[in-house]
Amino acid sequence: MIVIEKIKNFFIFLSRRFKRYKKKTLRKYHRLSRPWQVTIAIMGIILLAIPTFSFSRYVYTIVKDYINMTSTFFFKSDFLSEKNPEYTITNWSGVDAYTLTINMNSIKNELKRAEVDISYAIELECEDSVTCLLNKDAGIIYASNGSEDQRNRDSFTITVTPKHAFDSNETTRFKVKTTSTSPYTKTISAEFVLKVEKVGISYEITDSPNSVYAVLRITNSVTYYTVQQAFGSYSVGDEIDSNTYNSLSAENKAKCASAVLNLSFDPRVVNIDMTNSYYLDAYAKGDYTTAKYRLIEEAFNSYQVGDLINNQTYNSLSNANKNKCSAQYDYINSFKIRINPTSSADLRFYKQDKNANYTYPGVNATSIITVS
Repeated sequence: MIVIEKIKNFFIFLSRRFKRYKKKTLRKYHRLSRPWQVTIAIMGIILLAIPTFSFSRYVYTIVKDYINMTSTFFFKSDFLSEKNPEYTITNWSGVDAYTLTINMNSIKNELKRAEVDISYAIELECEDSVTCLLNKDAGIIYASNGSEDQRNRDSFTITVTPKHAFDSNETTRFKVKTTSTSPYTKTISAEFVLKVEKVGISYEITDSPNSVYAVLRITNSVTYYTVQQAFGSYSVGDEIDSNTYNSLSAENKAKCASAVLNLSFDPRVVNIDMTNSYYLDAYAKGDYTTAKYRLIEEAFNSYQVGDLINNQTYNSLSNANKNKCSAQYDYINSFKIRINPTSSADLRFYKQDKNANYTYPGVNATSIITVS
């Protein structure tokens, strides 16, 4: 900003001087009838031009240095940007505190990184319905620190704690802003909407590039069971504590659940690990749905071996390429699971694209697996 101000002031100065010089020249030009007067005038112009030229070279040097240095200045984030994007996060329980990690970096691409350390300040604004805390109010993105994976990276976390239990579809909003303080000033920000889809339920997906599978973790914060099917003196919707639930017969326990969730996904993207106990339980009860796809058995065009295509895509292929596909099979695309009170469930999903990263929230704004 200082450099830009200097340049601006210089052009204002130059413009004013030129106007004064032009007026004087027009006013006095008719007087310059003698050779010695012309000589003096020329020498005056030269003397006037020397400091102006020197200052111009000074400004040119400043601008050149500024451009060279800012060409290697990168202040970026996985969530934040100059456009102030808005994200809606729907995996919040509405009961527990929600923690969000913001990753900062000074990397343009694999070949180009910032060569200087970047200091930055953090600002956080929250609604009155929650309490928000930062694990730090400032950070430094070091250009050379630690391993290759740590260089040009930093992070901070935000913890949002509800002041009351939120209901389904209830939301709260908070805004995060970071401003680099050295060596240059740049502000990037984002706004977040936390929404409760199902009270007491939160979930996340852990993944990384080149991993064979992604892991979905679902956490149930509810402390009670709900009657799903009436029995004895209990009606549908009644809540019973864990001690009462444990005293019931196996038949009546099956009529209660703390959390019943439906997991839906595209089998062309991920497939459930069929050895998972939650899936096996759903399969045994018939609590699942399927979709028909054909398997690519021989690569062609942009399709690789193992890809799935639906019948509409199959019908558009040539006969030669149709012969490279399998018959139609049913692939699981949703199933229901039951999770006990105050417990978590981990489910493994195998990825069709091993290079993809389905981490949520963080890398992705939406989850590839819908939990409802």
